[in-house]
Amino acid sequence: ENGEPEKWTRTHNIGIGAGYVTGYGLSYRHWFPSNFGYQVNFAPYYSKTDYEKEISLSLGVTGLRTLHRSSVVNLLGYAGASVYYDYDRYENNYGHFEEVTEESNTRYTIGGGPGFDVHFWHLSMNVMFGVRFSTESTDETRMDITGETAVFYSFD
Repeated sequence: ENGEPEKWTRTHNIGIGAGYVTGYGLSYRHWFPSNFGYQVNFAPYYSKTDYEKEISLSLGVTGLRTLHRSSVVNLLGYAGASVYYDYDRYENNYGHFEEVTEESNTRYTIGGGPGFDVHFWHLSMNVMFGVRFSTESTDETRMDITGETAVFYSFD
């Protein structure tokens, strides 16, 4: 209409994502007309054999804010939090002696920073980086630089 290229305005996006702050797994991202959005990542895992049982869960929720949008690139800021839980039980049977080892760990992470999306057709590739603060049930607390990434398909 006015000679400007069409800007990326996809509302509903689904894909896969991974990062300390965003969590990892299946990902849903929603953008509002106000240039704000959110992303939720979720991944459950369960495995059981005769000798081992493993459970893990990742859940992350992230707030997003578009800083600049064009037809190909979306510059954004993000802030989020995630929780990761891991449990492992292993049984060794040595004749009349059985040894059972159990380990579990829970990590809580918050963080944020800048990032960008690159768009083509209904697909977008997301890269974000920033700072994270995390604490684990093993009493480890840390502050690090973090990287987050995701690939999305927009179905609107």
